[in-house]
This record gives sequence, structure tokens and C-alpha cells, in this order.
Amino acid sequence: MPVYKYLVQAKRTAKEKKILKEGGSLPPTKMEERWYFSCYYTDYFTGQNKRKVKRGFLKQKDAVNAEHEFAISQNTSAPGTCSMKFSELTVHFMEYAATHYKPTTYNHCQVAIKYHILPYFKNRLVRSISKADIQKWMKEINKAKSLKTGELYRTETKRGYYTILSLIFEYAIEFHGISINPVKLCKQFSTNLCEVKEMEFYTPEEFKQFVSGIKKFKFVALFNVLFYSGMRIGELLALQWDDIDFAERTIYIRKSLSDRKCPEREKTGKNYIITTPKTKSSIRKLLMPQRVMFLLERLKQNYKEDYYGFNEKWYVFGKSEPMCGGGIRYQQSIAEKESGVKHIKIHGFRHSHASNLINLGAPISMVSQRLGHCDTSTTLDIYTHLLKNSEATLIDIMDEKMT
Repeated sequence: MPVYKYLVQAKRTAKEKKILKEGGSLPPTKMEERWYFSCYYTDYFTGQNKRKVKRGFLKQKDAVNAEHEFAISQNTSAPGTCSMKFSELTVHFMEYAATHYKPTTYNHCQVAIKYHILPYFKNRLVRSISKADIQKWMKEINKAKSLKTGELYRTETKRGYYTILSLIFEYAIEFHGISINPVKLCKQFSTNLCEVKEMEFYTPEEFKQFVSGIKKFKFVALFNVLFYSGMRIGELLALQWDDIDFAERTIYIRKSLSDRKCPEREKTGKNYIITTPKTKSSIRKLLMPQRVMFLLERLKQNYKEDYYGFNEKWYVFGKSEPMCGGGIRYQQSIAEKESGVKHIKIHGFRHSHASNLINLGAPISMVSQRLGHCDTSTTLDIYTHLLKNSEATLIDIMDEKMT
């Protein structure tokens, strides 16, 4: 369904029109690019083939979107040859997801389809699902309440369902003859400003207080690595001793552990699976503070002395098998009670690392690199409010130096 470019003369301004009206002369206006779409369709009432043309779009993508929307409205279906029911499509999609998506994403897709997507579209033909149907589904999701909390779903959760539904149609486009994704014709769920929560993290002083409540040395080392590296919990659990270079003071992050149920995990017969990190950018080497490396050296020495058969392939915070995430959360809760420090989620240690780097004046590119983000825009989206605080601190320092 192509769109086309054409040129039009730019319109005169009111001032230019006045000059011409008064008998003045002006050079010809410049030519400007515009886009239009042209397509044929079958009229629903007469059965006749007709042509639809619409002009005046400033951007190519606007013309493409308008053509897709028109096709949906006229056809009541996503044009294509797919004759299967939506329930059949989701079975094929999940088989595809099992080999192409990471366990966490697979698990999210499975839950979203089972409880929030399939009940609405189950017996519909895939090609009959229109933009209007997607909008009705979005209204239902807006009204739905969580079975756990009894509250309306957060915008972030609803956006996840929207993305998964869109992935299903993208899969249908690639493999099952559909040519339009009706989900993309609908705007994403809008952000509810009332849902914005303050980010939870520890300052260096709070972290010292937290560590004072830890009884076991292994967990002193573990939480220091989390706080001073900013790595994800799955990345930490997948660390093996050959990922640590004590001479260079670096930790090489190239794996991640997932305890989510998925076909790949079931094949191993274990309660976890080792995968690649979240994105390509997540594969990175982190230079660590000397004190953290001392803790890891001491932990490694303890392993050598206490356990027979120790080798470089053992997990840093496990043995021949990695530690489970539940054990870390249990030790965290004990340390919080002992030290009297506030509770934060495990992911809060990652936020703590980023916030401390920003407060130290680290460039946002460095923060992004250490966190393993795809680009700095991701880091900026998450930590913009911290940058504002950092700027205020910087200005205070400037005032002190210049007076």
C-alpha cells in the first residue's frame, strides 16, 4: 500500500498577501513536499471497486497511518489471507516466543494472553479484528482490576498488555498473511500523573547503616557488589569467578540468570536458566572500587578453604549452583530490621548506584554505560529528576567558589 510524494507551492503569509494586494511584487513562493495515499477498495454497500485518494500530509508516516486506518474502517478487517481464529494464532505465537524471547518476556506474554487478551478476542477471526475492537479492548483494560490488590491496573502494566497484543499482530504480519497491525492505529495508554512514585534508593550513609545489620560475610560482599556496580539481580546471580579480573579490578557481565518458567528452563530440569543479558549493551566490563575487590578476594579465599572441589566456574554467590533470589531478599529483610534502615526493593540498589554517580557529577553517558542501557535517553528518562537535584548542588558549589 504505497504512498506518494508531490510538490505544492507554499502559501503566502498575510503580510505578503497585503503587499500583492497593494500592487507590489514578490518572487514566487518555494515548493514544499507533501504526501498522499491512493488505494482501491470494495464498497460495502454496492460491491463496486472504488478509489480513495487523500492529500496534504506533511510526513510520509502520517500518510501511511491514514491509509492503514482507512483500510481498516472500510474492510472491518486487517487485510490479508489469515483465516485462523485469534486463539489459534496465540498458540503459534507462544511457540515462536519460546525460542525468540527471553524467559521473563515469555512469562509476561503467557500471563497477559491468558488473563487479559485471549478472553476478549478468543473466538474472533484474526483478519476481522479492527481498530474499533482494539479501542473497546483498551476501555475494558482501563476498567479492569487486579485480582491481587483489587485496584485498577497501573499505566505501566496496561502498556505492557498493549505491547504484547501488538507483538502478536506483528508476528501475524510476518508469518500468517496479515498486512496491517490494528494495535498501532490506537494510541498507547496515557500516563496517569497520580501514579508517579518517588524512586527508592540508599544514600552512601544509609547503605553503611544497612550493611551494619548483615551477619554473614558473603552477603556483605554481595550487597556491596550490588550497590557499587548497579548490575541487575539476574546479572549478579549469574556471575562466576572467571568473570572477575582481580588484576584489572573489573567484573565482566555477559550472562544473566532467570528463574521464570519457560520451555527452555523446563528442558534443563532446573529451577533456573542462564541466558544472555537483557540487551547487547548489557554485556559490559565494570571497573570496581578497590574495597569491593578486597571483599571478593576474601570471599574467594573462604571458598577455597571451606569447600572441596572449588574452581573458577563456581558461582560467586553460590557454589556449583547459583544462589536463588529468595535467599537474598530474606537476608535483606533481616539486615533492615537489625539496622533500622528503610526498605527498598532489590532493584533499588541499582537506582542507588545511578543516583550516587549522578550526585558525584558523573556524565550521563558514563552512568548509562555502567547500567548497560541501550542509549543515554533511557537513562535520562529514568533519572531526570536526580539530574535536576544534581544541578542545584552544582550551582551551590559555583556560588561558594565565586564569592
